[in-house]
Amino acid sequence: MRSASAGRRPRRSLLCPSPPSPARSSAVSIRPSFPWRWSLVTRSTAALGGVAVAGLVAACLAWPRINDVETGHTPEYPDLQPRAYSAGQDKVTAAAKAAIGRLPRWTLVGAISGTRGTDLQAEYVLPILLLKDDVTVRLRRQGGHTQVSVRSRSRTFPWDFGQNARNIRELLAELDRQMERPGR
Repeated sequence: MRSASAGRRPRRSLLCPSPPSPARSSAVSIRPSFPWRWSLVTRSTAALGGVAVAGLVAACLAWPRINDVETGHTPEYPDLQPRAYSAGQDKVTAAAKAAIGRLPRWTLVGAISGTRGTDLQAEYVLPILLLKDDVTVRLRRQGGHTQVSVRSRSRTFPWDFGQNARNIRELLAELDRQMERPGR
């Protein structure tokens, strides 16, 4: 009776492969020296990559596919409406400039005043990617109040994942705080 291991070839260890036989030593082997195996790290990395891709797809579908938001003109954000202040246009313009100056990652680029009102140009820089959004603040005197409308537009991508709406909310909240200060 033969032993069970007598007819089998000896198993090669992955750590210590057996030396090649002299008859095959000159032949080039295209077989890898070890079989491909999915390790726990590889499977975990693949799973995390899949979750990241699924999260990105979900994020793309969650926000409207727009990169230009304006108060009173963007139906995807009906809560963003122009503000009206009873103060004069000069006071509101000064408060808007102060609001832009106080906000982190905001830069006042320029201001244009004319017979129709004042336009302020600002930039918002996203902290990690350093992408820039252009923000325009329009101040117009209408009747007995000054109307402030804000437009924020992304320079780079076809959608902004809600960042432009957050820019407008942040600026209007700071403008409201500036207008509540004594002397305004």
